Amino acid sequence: MITDMQSFIKGERISLRRFRKADAEDIRAILKDKDFHRLVGIPHPYTLRDALAFIIRAHRGRMRGTDLIYAITEKSTDKIIGRIGLHGLKSVHNRAEMGYWLAKEFWGQGIIGEAIRMMLRIGFKDLKLRRIHAYTFDYNRASIRTLEKSGFTNEGLNRKFFKLKNRYLDCYIFSILREEFNAKRSI
Repeated sequence: MITDMQSFIKGERISLRRFRKADAEDIRAILKDKDFHRLVGIPHPYTLRDALAFIIRAHRGRMRGTDLIYAITEKSTDKIIGRIGLHGLKSVHNRAEMGYWLAKEFWGQGIIGEAIRMMLRIGFKDLKLRRIHAYTFDYNRASIRTLEKSGFTNEGLNRKFFKLKNRYLDCYIFSILREEFNAKRSI
């Protein structure tokens, strides 16, 4: 059950933990950058109210069993540097969508790849999911590379899939199956 899932998980360089209301200002500070609006599709400007609403949605989703969302923190300081989560967990099809973002100062260091591997273990081992998929804008090359390095397969382009302001944007859908993840781990 989602509500029974660990609240704190240690990785090599990062930890995953539940969000707290006290994290709202740190979230706002990270997401105020306009690049997040362009790359992830979040509101701009991103306000403290948006951050608090996100934290409440994350806790409600966990309680309903539909979402499992973690703060990505520096292991040594507990400072929030991102978020990662699985969404749509009540599916009868044993699948979920993965979403993530990372503070700009940590881009290109392999941190989001580590967080993805941690979430894949949770999804496939603990939640017994069959499939995890992720969407990324067609122009987000860093996210595309990260998903490919993490073992995801590009399933194709969803044309005019996401509306951002008054524009419809194309998104790629990537997925990984439990057996693919298990095979990659055994190599």
